[in-house]
Amino acid sequence: MPRVTVCVPAYNCERTIDTCLASALQQSYSDFECLVIDNASTDSTFDRVMAYKDPRIRALRNAENIGPSANHNRCIQHASGDLIQFLHSDDRLLPDCLSRLVPAFDDPRVGLAFARRRIESSDEKWIELFGTLHTQLEPLEYVNDGTNIIRKYVNKGSNGNWIGEPTSVMVRRSTLMEVGGFSSELRYSADIELWLRILARSDAAWVDSELSVRVQNEGTLTALFAKNDEAWLDRLWTLSGLARNRDLERRIRIKARRQWIISVLKKGVRAQLAPAEIRPMKYKQLGRHIRQSLNADPSSNNASLDM
Repeated sequence: MPRVTVCVPAYNCERTIDTCLASALQQSYSDFECLVIDNASTDSTFDRVMAYKDPRIRALRNAENIGPSANHNRCIQHASGDLIQFLHSDDRLLPDCLSRLVPAFDDPRVGLAFARRRIESSDEKWIELFGTLHTQLEPLEYVNDGTNIIRKYVNKGSNGNWIGEPTSVMVRRSTLMEVGGFSSELRYSADIELWLRILARSDAAWVDSELSVRVQNEGTLTALFAKNDEAWLDRLWTLSGLARNRDLERRIRIKARRQWIISVLKKGVRAQLAPAEIRPMKYKQLGRHIRQSLNADPSSNNASLDM
């Protein structure tokens, strides 16, 4: 079995998939497989992947589109490696990515390892806001206490992604299986919500080098979700999870719950001010979130890996 599975969840990415896969195949580290799971693309993505004869590439195709989070989870389920490096189909890994991140997992306390990423985007505002994610965690050591990262995150308001998108993060598969995968409830921030669950029961390694390339353009899922306001409840779902996560100390959970209550009230005002044609939908979505959060089993911190 390979030590690492590079997981590529793919959908309608015929223009970028070859560059993406080339970055995986050109790694200086050799003990890996590259698993591509095509999410029922309607273009030539799957055909292009199947044209590769490299034995390191393994490809599967979903019979129907199951959504991005579920497709990421399917990658986790089918990965053979002890470690998982996600690679989004419009991003790239730099040649030493795997060789620099893998050694961190020799420490059994480490559940995830993250690094700087290079940004390619024409969106100057996005670069200004999200070009550097980790600064609020500084100073960072090579290995950092996971609970302390969460404590800092909650103390500063529980906003944003301080770790990185999946392409800039390597995770231990066994830890993923323990905490569950990506939540289908979140649209824009499913990654940080999952990283927080991992950090609640493990530590994080930090490599202070650019090891991947993040491509941000109008066609990425991140941009589409932001444009369509599909992620308006993401922070609520994240706070709800923190507030009932029994892996965390009580003070962190109480602070997260207070932030959740305040955010619920603000979202209620936002729903009230929404255009009349979408106001009922907003109220319905918010009500569903509140009911699920209040009725959730407090002994369960996990999202499901079921498809």
